Amino acid sequence: RSTLDRSSAASDVYKRQLLPQAGQAMKRPDAFDLLTEWESFAASLAQGYDLGLDDYLNDVDARQMLDTIVNTEKLAEDGAFRSRLAAADAQVRDATTASKYCIWGAVNESDNGWTRDSNWWYYAVPKVRSEEFDEDLGGDAANAN
Repeated sequence: RSTLDRSSAASDVYKRQLLPQAGQAMKRPDAFDLLTEWESFAASLAQGYDLGLDDYLNDVDARQMLDTIVNTEKLAEDGAFRSRLAAADAQVRDATTASKYCIWGAVNESDNGWTRDSNWWYYAVPKVRSEEFDEDLGGDAANAN
């Protein structure tokens, strides 16, 4: 399996661990674990994305979770954390191209108040991606500018 397969699988497992079991409260994700996951995704993305859209959405959801945590736990003031996040973000931006639309769709975009500026990870697709990914976009490879 590729690094991306393992990264996405690990992402799925990690996120499922956050979901509450019947009658339990949701676990709070650890910001540093999520940051490490995002860094790993960013480093591997430069080699291309060989999975589909669902896996990609799982991977970029980690960045959304980071954004929420950073803004609620004052990690924005942690210089080392912010530096690592900025470096991983730069790698992802270099390996992606702008999408015409929010990759989660218009309903999720509207319901969550996502914007191209604030949630840029939901408006980007890998420059080098699988045929499956393009098929998942509805065959609209032109979704990427």
